[in-house]
Amino acid sequence: LGGRPKERYTEEERELFREIARLKGPLQRLNNYFGGRQYREVFEENQALINELKKILSR
Repeated sequence: LGGRPKERYTEEERELFREIARLKGPLQRLNNYFGGRQYREVFEENQALINELKKILSR
């Protein structure tokens, strides 16, 4: 008992997750800004990126 619990992620991995979390807000704001019809392609690309980031963060 009293031993250190096994860590799920390394410190480097946790730092990467924190960096992704910091990027998520600005990416969502970009999606909102480029939501018009003329920017539909940019919106879709950003949405795909946000979906990938969500998958990483939910691990």
